[in-house]
Amino acid sequence: MGASLHVLFLLFGAFSILSQTVILREYLVAYGGNEIALGLFFSTWLLWVGAGALIAGRVVRRLTAERAFLIAALAYAVTPLLQTTLIRSMRLLAGVPAMETFPFDRLAAVTLATNMPLSLLTGALFTMGATIAARRTGAERAVTRVYLLEALGGFAGGAAATLLAHLLVKPVPILLGACAVLSTGVLAAALPGRKRTAAAAGALALAAAAALLTPLGASMERALLDRRWKATLPEAELLESLDTPYRNVALARLGEQSVLLFDGRVAAAFPAVQDPVQDAALIMSESRGARRVLLVGTAPGLIGELLEYPVEEIVLVEPDALMMERLRGFLPEPDRAALEDPRVEIEHMDPRSYVE
Repeated sequence: MGASLHVLFLLFGAFSILSQTVILREYLVAYGGNEIALGLFFSTWLLWVGAGALIAGRVVRRLTAERAFLIAALAYAVTPLLQTTLIRSMRLLAGVPAMETFPFDRLAAVTLATNMPLSLLTGALFTMGATIAARRTGAERAVTRVYLLEALGGFAGGAAATLLAHLLVKPVPILLGACAVLSTGVLAAALPGRKRTAAAAGALALAAAAALLTPLGASMERALLDRRWKATLPEAELLESLDTPYRNVALARLGEQSVLLFDGRVAAAFPAVQDPVQDAALIMSESRGARRVLLVGTAPGLIGELLEYPVEEIVLVEPDALMMERLRGFLPEPDRAALEDPRVEIEHMDPRSYVE
């Protein structure tokens, strides 16, 4: 495979980190933003990476190493799409009703199961690649080179994931693009003598590119989004779902109310069921005669009530500028007018930094 093998190692590193980032964000939504997700995700991820490496060590003894390597690489290219489908169906698979706290035992079990495909192949491909390289250049040098190339690819993949998140590219298009690029790399590596593998890689690259560049990709994203929403708040009509650089934000309609969800959890509803007049009275009673008010986070309806008091300035600190921009279009007219009041200042920055 020559130089194309080195390119594949770079692609594996980039593909792994890019896919891991997308999938971790999906897990956080499935967990309702609970940080326990991070521990469960990485522990099961590394467990399956180790298992994949162990299994691959035995497989390469029975099959031609390069053949097994290229077949696994093609499976790797489509695995993140499969895993995203499983993650967005986690509550349905575990039998946990919408909005109910995920029991820890079921959470751990379903995480272990759904985190298997990509991480298992990640470990297997490293072992297979190191084995092939060792047969050509010597074991010590081979492992060092494979690790270095994957690390460099991982850096590129992490940078790409950050940029794509900033550009608000949705998960399915990201994974389709990654699939097309990796399949093309497999095609280049297989061309010298493995015609069937090359044909399969070329077909997969073309299929992924076609889905990415046609309405099919958007349809796939919508179908998976509907799958997740069915397990999140099925009785409400989903109006919009977007992944901002901070979290997943969903806006839905439930009867006469609009509902705002952060990472699958209800953050606010408006018009509010609880009268914001009471909340405003409680806030202003904390410091009688206060003329300046600081609010941290989203507070639809509350600002308008605070403006009824003789305040000179209300500062709302909300880091997520994109969320606020989208939210304005769903707010009742009095709440939108309150945000436009000259006494209201909105700061999009970290609240701790602002307070300091």
